[in-house]
Amino acid sequence: MKKTMLAKTAAVLAVATFAMAGCKTSTDANNFINHIKLNKDSQTFEYTTTFSQNVEVDMEAAIPVGKYGTISFYKDDSGQFTIDLKATFDIFSDINLTPVTTLPTGMAFPAIVTGPLYQLKVADVTGQYAVYLYLDNPNGTGTKKLVGLAVQFENIKNNLPTVTVTQSFFTQANQKFASFTVFGPSTSNGTTTPGGIFLVGDINQIIDSGNFNTNSVGIAGPDAHKYQSAQGKQLLMMKVQKALEANGIHFKD
Repeated sequence: MKKTMLAKTAAVLAVATFAMAGCKTSTDANNFINHIKLNKDSQTFEYTTTFSQNVEVDMEAAIPVGKYGTISFYKDDSGQFTIDLKATFDIFSDINLTPVTTLPTGMAFPAIVTGPLYQLKVADVTGQYAVYLYLDNPNGTGTKKLVGLAVQFENIKNNLPTVTVTQSFFTQANQKFASFTVFGPSTSNGTTTPGGIFLVGDINQIIDSGNFNTNSVGIAGPDAHKYQSAQGKQLLMMKVQKALEANGIHFKD
């Protein structure tokens, strides 16, 4: 189970990176992410991301989020890989949540996040992977209510540059409602913290659509200046592919 979870989570990173490095139009985005669903009722919220057939993942796993809900990895009825986070609003009052201002590597959150998020580690397998849940400040007064998750994994610790690559999605009214970030590792005082993926969405938007109005791609972090050109983005994509192929991850054409 541990090995399977690690390899298949890495496959998700691969798809996200290919999407972010190349996407510039909503049509391109739909080639990689077919569907984002942000929803809530009076008691629960849900954030679902479904990828296209460009990634082949044979995985079914459910990670409990304390007593509040579940993060699920599975194939939907059409065979597309899906990540689903569903929990009750009671989690916002959990005293074990920790306010943080950065991704697990210390690099900045994507621009949709404008303040601290409250973090809860929901899974941790030493030397393999860790999964985190992120929630907006429960006492915040803004119009956004952000919910997200990160998967941080060890197997590419030394194979990616120190960058974040973020694809942001906007509504028809040009409001940013979700972001998908790949973040590379970071090194401080000789210790390397592994990278991973980070999904975050505004559940106040209540969106159930794969027809994104526009999307934009941004590269940030200490090594970002090396990858700003079209050629640089392609190089970054190749680095990610090479790192994952070294760990047995393969992609569909």
